[in-house]
Amino acid sequence: MDQRKHAIQHMCEKYNLSRPWHLRQGLSRQMYVEHRYRLIFCSVPKAGCSNWIRVIIQMTLNVTMEASKLLNVHNNPVLQKLSSYPRAKQKSLLQNYTKIMFSRAPIERLISAYRDKFFHSNPYYVKNIAGQIKNRYRRNKNVAGPVTFEEFARFAIEANCCDKHWMPIFKVCDPCSIPYDFIGRFEFVETDANNILRFLGAPDDLQYPSFKRHSKDPRTNSSIIDDFLKNLKNKEILDGIHKKYKMDFLLFNYSFFI
Repeated sequence: MDQRKHAIQHMCEKYNLSRPWHLRQGLSRQMYVEHRYRLIFCSVPKAGCSNWIRVIIQMTLNVTMEASKLLNVHNNPVLQKLSSYPRAKQKSLLQNYTKIMFSRAPIERLISAYRDKFFHSNPYYVKNIAGQIKNRYRRNKNVAGPVTFEEFARFAIEANCCDKHWMPIFKVCDPCSIPYDFIGRFEFVETDANNILRFLGAPDDLQYPSFKRHSKDPRTNSSIIDDFLKNLKNKEILDGIHKKYKMDFLLFNYSFFI
């Protein structure tokens, strides 16, 4: 993970993105603070963040339990966000606690967001976002049916929408401003996460869980990605994805493999 961290620092400097210790308010709201193990976790949606939050809850309560018993984790009252502290305290915590974040391949993350929010009919997104997408991209407003991936992808790259589930990762956690101690990768999430837990001194029986809410469906893997991309013929959208997530591809060393 040290090599990843140094590679990201190099890319930040190369593209003139480095702003040491510049902490936006929106960024501090993405950061969870765990005091027992002196940890700050920046939450990147669709990059294993829910299971990390399950881990943080167990760390805070000093217990170990099955991940399936920890539901609605983002609203758990034991969680503390960095934004809840005064500005001076935020800076002190950032300077003295272990800071971590995880990345995920941009196209894989985009497809995962679509499957989670629209394919599985998340109530909030079906009610509030699906209508926006259909009104924006369907000539015949009366055409029924769920939002397609092509419609969603176009919305993600074109609309002035700041939803964290498809916002570029470098904007969510800003690794060019915050000197993270560990930057894990979703494709190695269990190994990376458990190595971090051992570094922090967490007990051996506290492991990163493999819990998946839609347990009957496979995770977004290379086969699923290929199926989605085969049906995405619009070069304009593909170019838009590359442009929108360009810094994620570069900073975190992911290939644009289309």
